[in-house]
Amino acid sequence: MLNRIIDTFIGIGVGVAVNIVHIPQKHNGNILYVSGIDDVLVSGCEPMSAYSKVELNRLIAAGAKFTVSTVRTPAAILELMQGVNFVLPVIAMDGAALFDTASNTYIEAVPLSKETSDKCEGIILEEGLYCFINSLFDNTLIIYYGDFCSEAEQDLFSRLRKSPYRNYTHSSFRSGMRGAEKSVTFGSVDGDYDVIVDGSGGDAAVRTLKKLYEKKNRTQ
Repeated sequence: MLNRIIDTFIGIGVGVAVNIVHIPQKHNGNILYVSGIDDVLVSGCEPMSAYSKVELNRLIAAGAKFTVSTVRTPAAILELMQGVNFVLPVIAMDGAALFDTASNTYIEAVPLSKETSDKCEGIILEEGLYCFINSLFDNTLIIYYGDFCSEAEQDLFSRLRKSPYRNYTHSSFRSGMRGAEKSVTFGSVDGDYDVIVDGSGGDAAVRTLKKLYEKKNRTQ
């Protein structure tokens, strides 16, 4: 009986030691690993498995240079890859944007020209379909929607609009914004905005807006 107890404790000790002690291994830290998401890391719209998530975080923490590249938006990446501690930016929207998941900021974005965007949108509308328009404004991705042409489009909108990572705005606002000849941004960070106002939250921004707008109207 005593021998069995001793053997049990020895087995437990060996198991703990095997899980704690790792033999030093040479890592390929000079290689960039880029993976797709759909049908590679996840299946359908299901989140990543717990095993893949744990192993990915362990590899990244050990120095593996890993990121993902996908046609999906950063919002979809954050949902499907939730819990993965990326160090490198992810490649989103088929290469149109580099997104830092740690700071939730766009490092780089390459938008379509207005002419190309209008042409693509027109072709889709001619087929009796509707498309959502993604527009990056002040480091925030705005998703414009309008009158849906099918129940599938309505269902997609109803399901995704609940996401905290998505910002939906009706396309009527887009039409108004695109009718302008230029834009002027207001903010408190010097170098990031056209008009710098202090961060006190007072009337300075509105007073400046009034001055700029009324000056423009007087010159017309």
